Amino acid sequence: MNKKQKKVLLRIIIAAVLMLIFVITDPQGWLGFVLFLIAYLTIGYDILIKACKGIRNKQPFDENFLMTVATLGAFAIQAWEEAVGVMFFYRVGEYFEQRAVEKSRGQIMDLHGFSAYRRYSHSRKQPHRHICVLQAQAHRLPERYLPGFRLQ
Repeated sequence: MNKKQKKVLLRIIIAAVLMLIFVITDPQGWLGFVLFLIAYLTIGYDILIKACKGIRNKQPFDENFLMTVATLGAFAIQAWEEAVGVMFFYRVGEYFEQRAVEKSRGQIMDLHGFSAYRRYSHSRKQPHRHICVLQAQAHRLPERYLPGFRLQ
């Protein structure tokens, strides 16, 4: 799990706890609006930013924009629990999708014998190190995989 995933997981947990507390205490009026707005922004502020960027780049109809419209519509009809819940479950789904993609990417790289290697940048503009493109280990790649073939 990388740093970004840990940050998203922490935001998911915080929003879940806030949402649970707010549903149990059932705040009404402006207090309820403000409290649910705090939980909403905790879990979905980056979705709102991506939706605004999509509109600015003339590509408004992506999933971020549609989620923003749906949840802001729920806020407009004062269904605050629903707005936070929709954004929460959307974020949980994105989190699991990202984890699954990373896991399958790692398994595919292991299967084909790819390995990442590091190199250091020696230019003045980029004095920090960075990870380079994948390098294939050709001695591990058979011409084709047959049923029952095992990788060591």
